[in-house]
Amino acid sequence: MNFYTSSQERIKLYDTPLGRGGEGNVFEVVSPLSYKGYVAKIYHPKERRKERELKLIYILSHRPRFEDQLSVIWPEEILYENDVFVGFLMRKANSAIDLTSLCSLNIPTRLGNIWKRKFDRNTAFGLQNRIKVCKNIAAALVQMHQTGNYVLVDIKPENIKVNLKAQVSIIDIDSIEVVNHQRLIFPAEKTSMEYSPAEIKKMNIKQDLVEDTWDRFSMAIVFYKVLFGLHPFTGTCKPPYDKLVSNEDKIAEGLFPMGEQKNHFQVIPQPHKAFYSIAASVQRLFIRCFGEGHANPSARPSAEEWLQTFQKSPRFDPIDKHYKPKEASALHKKLRLVRSNISLPALLKSTALAAVLVGATTLGVIQLSSFKLPENFLVNPNIDQETAMMQKAKKNKMYIGHFKEGVAKAKKNGKYAFIQEKGNNLTRYKYDWADNYYEGTARAAINNKYGFVDKKGREIIPIQYDWVGKFSEGLAKVEQNGKMGFIDQQNQVVIPFEYDYTADFKNGYAVVKIGKKWGAINRQGQQVIAPKYDLVKNFYQGIALVKEGNKVGYVNQYGQEIIKPQYYYGTSFIEGRASVYDFEGRKMNIDLLGQIVAIQ
Repeated sequence: MNFYTSSQERIKLYDTPLGRGGEGNVFEVVSPLSYKGYVAKIYHPKERRKERELKLIYILSHRPRFEDQLSVIWPEEILYENDVFVGFLMRKANSAIDLTSLCSLNIPTRLGNIWKRKFDRNTAFGLQNRIKVCKNIAAALVQMHQTGNYVLVDIKPENIKVNLKAQVSIIDIDSIEVVNHQRLIFPAEKTSMEYSPAEIKKMNIKQDLVEDTWDRFSMAIVFYKVLFGLHPFTGTCKPPYDKLVSNEDKIAEGLFPMGEQKNHFQVIPQPHKAFYSIAASVQRLFIRCFGEGHANPSARPSAEEWLQTFQKSPRFDPIDKHYKPKEASALHKKLRLVRSNISLPALLKSTALAAVLVGATTLGVIQLSSFKLPENFLVNPNIDQETAMMQKAKKNKMYIGHFKEGVAKAKKNGKYAFIQEKGNNLTRYKYDWADNYYEGTARAAINNKYGFVDKKGREIIPIQYDWVGKFSEGLAKVEQNGKMGFIDQQNQVVIPFEYDYTADFKNGYAVVKIGKKWGAINRQGQQVIAPKYDLVKNFYQGIALVKEGNKVGYVNQYGQEIIKPQYYYGTSFIEGRASVYDFEGRKMNIDLLGQIVAIQ
């Protein structure tokens, strides 16, 4: 098969594909020799859309700098057949397999003993190599997210290649979301439900801006599967959640069996027990992501935070198959206490403790009754007040969230309250759910009704609404009887409940939806853009992009169409200029009068 690059260089491909997919097939390059080690993705005819070509043009011209060029398999040349777009060229991952092979409890026998020895979870060597895989994934995502231009959206093991050196290659880059200055330029092509966070229920990835907090959730699921061999939300729930069977159903409810929701589980599969063998620092990241991060996506650890944690080489204690689960769990807890609370100089001074640890490491089995820590080792003077409170709470079977604005949510006996940093209660333990503080208030719920609590513990907004969003620019969107409106912090209805959906206020305006049509309102509730468009983007510098049918145009804050919908695609105006594409694929820069100021 012969195709051509944009510079008319002929590319010959093998006839038999290396892989087949829903969007297209992947073929190895035969010639020229300058493309040895490359492959081509050739889309199926129905997938050869103009928008996909424009997206690839953008991606090619905005390539991030990667320390390892194969850590992300970036498109490098667009391919054409008879001047018609058909696909693109990319590098081939070296000697790599799908990461799915490392995400189950057992490594497939077809891979042979070399893969089993390298990544055996029952050995320290194998676990360290699995940590290295996770570290390399995090490193690649750090470099992607630092650009501010890309969100992968569909992170899953099937889209990651790994080799025996634990090096990774992230693929399917043509499906990612492209962003510029927090504005959606090209949406993601797809996502996978069991790797997607709870907010997928209220979002349309084809229209809404997906933030990198989405990737943080998906990334943590991949890490969990690599380290423990099962999905983090796997388990059987008690009533009233006993009807939730799929992982995506439990994700929607935030039911992570190793976090504060574990009491809702009837059966927690045995492989989850290995969670207690990992370093406490890694445990906390998982609990933050799947626990606090359920309702507050910004609380999910970033790729950089994961990378920094993995780079500290947290030690994993393989659980010997001969241990009884309870004994193993107790031993690992004591070993973790030693690692997290004892400084190295103090540890070396205690020959008795050192002997115990050496014995445990060398023999692999010790009598737990003889494992005693010197009293002076139980408290590390360097532990901060918040960490000390967390440890005390854990001892008392409580949960305390991270302190923000001097207060935190806490959970005891299945109910939430708000507490101060000194441990004083601001409220009673009466809430079924609670959020972190933001703009001086925190959301809370009782019996599926929502309201707000201030930093003094007062319910400034009664627990009465069907749902509430966070305050943004002084107003919060709330839902009542299937309709949405806005209230202020005095619980005054500023904008009536008449919309089927509203976005948060940004730059003084909020996008709203009535039926299937979109518009925009100002803080006084006045419709500055009537709900008549198929899509409306957030205002930026006083101008919003709108879409009518398959054409985009621009409207100002007075509702005037300064540029009628006529283009195939467009970006937001920045300092009086916007980039648009016509239906022939030409890129142009236009001014506020719609005049073409440059053709690219």
